[in-house]
Amino acid sequence: MQRLIVFLLVFVCASANSEIFRRIGPDGQVYFSDQPGPDAELVELPPSLSISLPPVTEETAGDVNADPQQDAPAFYTGFSITSPANDRGVRANNGAVTLQLSVQPELKPGHLIVLNVDGEDGEMTRSSIDMTVEVTGLSRGQHTVIAKVVDDKGSELIQSDPVTFFVLRIAGG
Repeated sequence: MQRLIVFLLVFVCASANSEIFRRIGPDGQVYFSDQPGPDAELVELPPSLSISLPPVTEETAGDVNADPQQDAPAFYTGFSITSPANDRGVRANNGAVTLQLSVQPELKPGHLIVLNVDGEDGEMTRSSIDMTVEVTGLSRGQHTVIAKVVDDKGSELIQSDPVTFFVLRIAGG
């Protein structure tokens, strides 16, 4: 293992374009050096890897006087459905389930929340301050909800992980 580490270090050090010499000592150990010795042999190294970047033009450089904060889109660091918990049952005899959402930082003006329930996008809503949304008309059984934050143009900014829950209703209700 030490030999491998030493050999790799030789390649790293070789980027300085110096010559590397290898010799085997009387104890059978392999030694590397930048100084030629009486029984040392020159190590041929492959050429170092290099890349060429295209030149910077006005088109690719952008406006250096532009304010990055002014043109930057809203930035959300987190968005999730906190209740109901994934893979849990929810008693809802009337078919209404209240979802609790969490968004960081808070929802920006002009941004809306869209709920996708069982693969169908619902209405866009500006959620209440406490980030609760009620979903109504749910039948008994399994349902999957995904919440999305969209901007004033309808572009999706962030999406929650899907949450699957089971509506528990009295049979026939």
